[in-house]
Amino acid sequence: YDFVSDALTAFAALSPSLSLLHADGTTSVVTVEEFLTTAMMDTVIQAMSIPASAPNTVYAAHKVMKRHENCHAYVNASFNAVVNPDTGVVSGKPVIFYGGLQSKLFRATALEDFLSGKSVLDNSVVEGAITTLQSSMPSAAMATSGSAEYRSDVAINLLYKFFIQAAGSHA
Repeated sequence: YDFVSDALTAFAALSPSLSLLHADGTTSVVTVEEFLTTAMMDTVIQAMSIPASAPNTVYAAHKVMKRHENCHAYVNASFNAVVNPDTGVVSGKPVIFYGGLQSKLFRATALEDFLSGKSVLDNSVVEGAITTLQSSMPSAAMATSGSAEYRSDVAINLLYKFFIQAAGSHA
């Protein structure tokens, strides 16, 4: 089902687990991605658990919207990566989610794979990341969220904003 939420996008990159309480008294634990396909009839979110961040974790959540209040974002994104502050190298696999590119939350797995082990300080990595995002990004028409081209440009700008944050004092 379609679930539009800026908060969900922001939390998704933190890899939380959600504890669900069902009407029959049973509980289950799901990831954010599993939550999006879970039938929630007679079910409530009982708790959310966010794992502790590793040292040198860079987390960012951004959104672009029409106005500051009472408005869904055109595009939002969340980024979570462990970045060496001296070399800019991304350790392990980052977690990157976008909202507003399609009717459902989009996990940028191709971009995550591309960035793993690469330096955010390298201009060719920035260019490669943009190319990777462009080639893997969904382009579904969404009447209330601007054109697909506009949303694509915003998604790239939010990625660039993350690169600046991840570069730290090197930016």
